[in-house]
Amino acid sequence: MSQAHNYLCLVLKTKHYRERDLLVTLVTREHGRIIVNAQGVRKLNSRKKAALEVGNLIHAQLVTTKNMPLLTQAQLVSDSIDVRQNLTSMRRFLLFLEILDRLLVSEQLDDELFDKIIYLRQLLIAGVNNNLVRQHFTEILRLLGFAYDGSQTLSITGQVNQILDSSLRSFDYLTVETTVNQQPANSH
Repeated sequence: MSQAHNYLCLVLKTKHYRERDLLVTLVTREHGRIIVNAQGVRKLNSRKKAALEVGNLIHAQLVTTKNMPLLTQAQLVSDSIDVRQNLTSMRRFLLFLEILDRLLVSEQLDDELFDKIIYLRQLLIAGVNNNLVRQHFTEILRLLGFAYDGSQTLSITGQVNQILDSSLRSFDYLTVETTVNQQPANSH
């Protein structure tokens, strides 16, 4: 008989699976990035459906099976509804989730990295300026083992694109704005 374990999780993405199920990609301290099957969540009367919105922080009960873990319970800890009030904030937040999905692997995260991810999520929901977001995201990249000091001319997404050797699907909203001294055009 499989045992159920409880985890604090960040919902990275969801994907329809079969007629009534969802495949949910989560980030946990204990397992890193993990994909679980949320059976029956797409039914109209599912109580877990609202908790499994992308970007939410949840307490999840997972049961290990032969194929993939099953999500048996999900309790909302903190939603991400505030970020959905503004299109730019939402795009920036979804970019953050996509980068995490692409960079994290299925292994235990150290406490500092997991705490930084959760803290950066809170900063993005609060709508703080890009410089503070960039500073904390640079720290996450460093903790993941990628040498990015923030002084490079590439944006964070440019750096992540180089790391992955492919481009991200989200928009580039974390670019560094640079000013270029240009001579005014002669109007003769």
